[in-house]
Amino acid sequence: MKELMRTGEIAARLGVSLPTVRRLLRAYDVPVFVLQQAWRVRKEDAERFIEAVLSNAPKSLG
Repeated sequence: MKELMRTGEIAARLGVSLPTVRRLLRAYDVPVFVLQQAWRVRKEDAERFIEAVLSNAPKSLG
């Protein structure tokens, strides 16, 4: 089995909440595995997802 990432790890990398990660995963059509009510994402998919979200994030005004 390929290496999986937890949504909590993804949330920490993006600096957002778990519900936000789940909404974004749905919006970006990222395949997820649900194991005992816990969402998991293949590491390679998670890395691409994180890059896509960060590249579309608004820039700071400061």
